[in-house]
Amino acid sequence: MEKFIIAIPSYQRSEAQGTLDYLYGIGIPKERIYIFVQTEQDYKKYQKYEDRCSVIFAPADGIAKARNNILRYFKGQQDILMLDDDVSYLGRLHVNKIVPIKKAEEFDETIGKCFEQTRKFAAPMFGVYPVNNAFFMQRSISTKVTVNTVVGFLKGQILTFNETFPAKEDIELCARMLHEGKSILRYNFLSVKAKHRTNAGGCYEAWHSTAHKETVTRLCRMYPDILTPNSTKPNEVRTLLKDKKINLKKRRKEADEL
Repeated sequence: MEKFIIAIPSYQRSEAQGTLDYLYGIGIPKERIYIFVQTEQDYKKYQKYEDRCSVIFAPADGIAKARNNILRYFKGQQDILMLDDDVSYLGRLHVNKIVPIKKAEEFDETIGKCFEQTRKFAAPMFGVYPVNNAFFMQRSISTKVTVNTVVGFLKGQILTFNETFPAKEDIELCARMLHEGKSILRYNFLSVKAKHRTNAGGCYEAWHSTAHKETVTRLCRMYPDILTPNSTKPNEVRTLLKDKKINLKKRRKEADEL
């Protein structure tokens, strides 16, 4: 069975590649890891990682185009796990704590089953729980939510990010899919430890610009039935749709598969 590939969009972070360090450390082979860079300057700096991954130069002027370059590169012919470049680990909820996945075999089995389950739901993409905190995580699958940081794109799907968004391009794509009546799965028993826009490079400038607030307003105007400003988190949105959650404690078949 063909395994999924891992694609990492990266920008001006040649000195620190947390996601690559994690993947290499658990034993994911070089042939399945791709880092996509946006500038010739970055391409030269990132070549030092070519012993652990393929470094692809694909010119872009923002994260949305960088993500589209990845999707165009693989042409919908493979399952793609797209990760931010600052992930420390992928973890799984076990009782009341998060246990980091430390072996390639477990990583492949866990994410591989996510692809299989998502395909059964005829959903175009999936993600994991956005907060690395066991208190909030559950043994469940959400079907009407937005996802980011970790996004699985299923083979055969032709999706495009809106390149007019300097940030929250992932939320716009999710909202668009939900608006079209599609489901997006989120595996609430999985999460990643990541820096989430606190380190320089990547989308740091876009996330800390005045345009970020305008992006929230624009998203809510485009999808008023799906998104609304988050009253407790400035410059964030929340989903209005009622989540159709699958409780894995009660659904033995899905639980056994995952």
